[in-house]
Amino acid sequence: MRLWLGALLALAGCPGTSNPDLVAGPERGCLKTVQVIGRVVDFESCISSAGCQGVPDLRVALFYDSAVISDKTRPDGAFVLRGVPNGVRNYLLVSDAGSAGTYLSSLQATPVITKGTDVFGVELFVLKREGGLYGAVSAELSVDVGKSLLYFAQVYYLDKGLKALTGATATTTPVTTVRYVDCNPRMKSPPCPKALFDAGRTSTGPFGEFVLVGGAPGDVAVSVTAPDRSFQPLLAPLGSGYVTIGLHPAQAQGDGGPPPADLKSKLDKGP
Repeated sequence: MRLWLGALLALAGCPGTSNPDLVAGPERGCLKTVQVIGRVVDFESCISSAGCQGVPDLRVALFYDSAVISDKTRPDGAFVLRGVPNGVRNYLLVSDAGSAGTYLSSLQATPVITKGTDVFGVELFVLKREGGLYGAVSAELSVDVGKSLLYFAQVYYLDKGLKALTGATATTTPVTTVRYVDCNPRMKSPPCPKALFDAGRTSTGPFGEFVLVGGAPGDVAVSVTAPDRSFQPLLAPLGSGYVTIGLHPAQAQGDGGPPPADLKSKLDKGP
């Protein structure tokens, strides 16, 4: 990916460094850039009745170029990421701005593809380190974000808000271990004793969530199937030191066209 981006930059003409939309450097050549504007939300809150909740004091950066990084997110989770290369697939990584460590470094499985203009309304997701799905999975499977490859996914459809989809099956290339979520500790009071179904489970439960564990570092293609529904596959990097978060929106067979790209107005019940 780095070599491919470097080749692209080398081929680009450089009309002059006085243009604020151009990024120049000894290894980057010259490339027009845009802004990505949106907000960071708590992944697990999106299936609650309150809707997606913004998270402050985090930073957003390009996964393949950490020098391109935002200021801290505002109290509502809003961010502006400047200097984003135009015309490429940009994977975004969200991390804590300080040392609190409340939220895990979270890579977005869906890239932002820039097309010459600023991108608005982007929703990015983070997972809490303790008290929720990651903490339960970590304990049950003896895995840790610092060493293990982990992918957390939400399968859903839209019907006056986000609805978890049961009965969906996930497959991956290369093959990784797929485990389905039986109960999310943050959504139950008192917390459920186990977060995951037994290993023999082959489809999503009432929370519409699944987890990928293990495999080799690198890009993994994730496909989802369900009766009378269609999905777009995701190709996302998996690695240690961060969790990858994927959203898999369903559409009825024959609906035509992809799911809405901007989930903000449909998933967010806040401002």
